[in-house]
Amino acid sequence: MNIDTELNANDQLIIKQQNNTLVLNFVFIKNMETLEREYSLHNFEMYQSDYQRNAVAINDKQNSQSIAITQTFEALQQGAEID
Repeated sequence: MNIDTELNANDQLIIKQQNNTLVLNFVFIKNMETLEREYSLHNFEMYQSDYQRNAVAINDKQNSQSIAITQTFEALQQGAEID
């Protein structure tokens, strides 16, 4: 990639360009012969820098899922076929 930037304290390389951010997450192992760290790419994240998450009401989904599971279980107990 021809980049001279050091990894941050979390072993990440963060590249920003215009409104986009690329975060490369690295892990390392210690070479037992040289005692130096050898890094490899673990995963990456890419996102728009100004992205704003919308608040999601998780409880609403959990409640409706719980009701559907309860109703299905009760129908099964009465011998009804579930499609």
